[in-house]
Amino acid sequence: MGTLLTPNKKKILLINLFKVVSGVLVMVLILALMQLSGGLNSLYESFLAFGIKISGIDAFSGVIFILFLIAMFVLATTYLAVSNVKYKFLENKLIFTKKSFLLFTKTKNIPYQNISRVAFNDDGFFDGLFSIGTVILELSSMRQKEIELKFLDEPEKTAKVIQDVLRSFQLKSQAEYTEKYNIKKILNKGL
Repeated sequence: MGTLLTPNKKKILLINLFKVVSGVLVMVLILALMQLSGGLNSLYESFLAFGIKISGIDAFSGVIFILFLIAMFVLATTYLAVSNVKYKFLENKLIFTKKSFLLFTKTKNIPYQNISRVAFNDDGFFDGLFSIGTVILELSSMRQKEIELKFLDEPEKTAKVIQDVLRSFQLKSQAEYTEKYNIKKILNKGL
């Protein structure tokens, strides 16, 4: 029971894929321009000094392959980092769960009475393009002053839903307190 929020893994993968592909394309363009201007041939001479014979095309292919491996590593680690994050809103608290390396689990319980403000941020280029963003919960009476719920769909609507959950908790808490106070008052009158 409760509301479960998770980062949108597909959108994060698309954003990071776009960034990595853009970076790789820029590097390939730079290397291609260097090859056309003869700059990679000077690389041949540098390796020849160490007794290694490599042509400019081989160096070009090797660099592209290394860039591809780095890109795949970045995509995989980013995906794994956010795929194990969960925000669960229960009746009276938020449970933030994050698994690292598929072995270690970090859980943080945040009582609703410690959440003092809910805000959102969707200012980035990709945030607006993909309709994702960060919901920021400002905390009181805790060591950590705020917690960021990152890469959530429609952050403005999500922030409103969280505010409604908090408001419902506050109303319920006030009603329970009032009822408890009234019962004590009635019992004290009867004695």
